[in-house]
Amino acid sequence: MAASLAEVRKGKVGWNEVQLGFNERLLAGALSRCLAQTALHPVDVVRTRLQAKMRKGAASAMSMSVFLKGVIPQFVLALPAGAMQFVALEYAREQFQRIDPENKRPNLNVLLSSLVGSTVSMLVRVPQEVIKQGVQADLYAHSGVAVRSIMSVTGVAGFYKGFFATLSRDVPWNTFSFLIHHRAKTAFRRFRSRLPTDRENMLLATMSGALAASITTPIDVVKTRIMTQRAGEVSRGIVDTLSHIIREEGVGILYKGLLPRMLYLGPLAGIFISVYERASIELRKRKAAKINDTASMLGMRAMPSSALSSVLLSPGRLEVRLNDAQFDNKRACLARGRSQAALA
Repeated sequence: MAASLAEVRKGKVGWNEVQLGFNERLLAGALSRCLAQTALHPVDVVRTRLQAKMRKGAASAMSMSVFLKGVIPQFVLALPAGAMQFVALEYAREQFQRIDPENKRPNLNVLLSSLVGSTVSMLVRVPQEVIKQGVQADLYAHSGVAVRSIMSVTGVAGFYKGFFATLSRDVPWNTFSFLIHHRAKTAFRRFRSRLPTDRENMLLATMSGALAASITTPIDVVKTRIMTQRAGEVSRGIVDTLSHIIREEGVGILYKGLLPRMLYLGPLAGIFISVYERASIELRKRKAAKINDTASMLGMRAMPSSALSSVLLSPGRLEVRLNDAQFDNKRACLARGRSQAALA
């Protein structure tokens, strides 16, 4: 809900009445995703090495250096991936709110907006997964070798190997995670008559992410096999890879790495959802305080409505424009007041 003109003139805009701008969403999204993925990288290494078709004994060989495999592309590419995801998610949410201003279908809004956000992030998430998992599965010595090798063999298209497999895994997981988390927060508020604390919100998001991870594990195994195929192996799509796994290794292999996946994606959702929400709230509080301070400084409480040429309230932006002559006059008055105070 946007702040009214009367509230702006009184200098009483609440943080929940202010929406984040484009740059602020970029910052909150990049921070939350990068923090979550980097912190949980060692668990992701274990999951990848269990699911990938590696030489005997390699999957279970773990050391500190192994736990750090692929951490550079994980850290670097998580920044734009998170930024793109949450900017797209918030934009989609605003568009759906315009279609449904009374918010009669909140679950549908959450589902569709999270779907849009996760789909857009695939432009960065897939190259991130290709490079990172190639290093984690010992296909490449490090990320630099991975980038050069992929470019020399398949070009840019190689960075999008397994695009649809990743899309079919990540989009459902993100969508289910956000939807389950939304329903969990709604139920929490109904039974406890209050919003969850930051710690409680992180726990709810973690449980939501873990549940969504268990649902989407089979497609994750398929995606990992596609992305870690060695040079010379027959290239297979989603259906062919799935049927080959079932035929050669059995249905049970589709849930290999289930526990590490839940241990990774549960906390991942817990961190990036709760951190994004907290960062958004803090940025909105700062923005509301700035608006209120500006309104107070310009003396908008005593200023007649005619002094306002326009008040622009749009998603992520609030702008108060004064007639030039009146603004200059107000600024001169403020300057004189400061001078008199200094002399006194």
